[in-house]
Amino acid sequence: TGRRGGHPRRTHAGRCRGLSPFSSPTRVPRGLSTRRRRRRIDSGPRAMAKTTRAGAILVKLVSTAATGFFYVKRRNPKKNPVKLEFMKYDPRVRRHVLFTEQKINK
Repeated sequence: TGRRGGHPRRTHAGRCRGLSPFSSPTRVPRGLSTRRRRRRIDSGPRAMAKTTRAGAILVKLVSTAATGFFYVKRRNPKKNPVKLEFMKYDPRVRRHVLFTEQKINK
């Protein structure tokens, strides 16, 4: 960022934010320089991990081969009230076994 004035990543000094190449712009703290960044910092719970869809819960599908291996799946209990059961691959016994639904302990 050895240039004077303008945006440090742009080569057309003088056109960025109306600054001349010889003016010294006032520096704004990095997190507050644009409205978009300010919104991202102050967003609160939206900045956390991706949430599940409305009404859906995450469940754990545990192997019946008692290996401790599990898959995580999303399920909407309002649309599908029965417990999930799938024949899926268990890499610890190297074969397809029955996986049944359990709650995820948080």
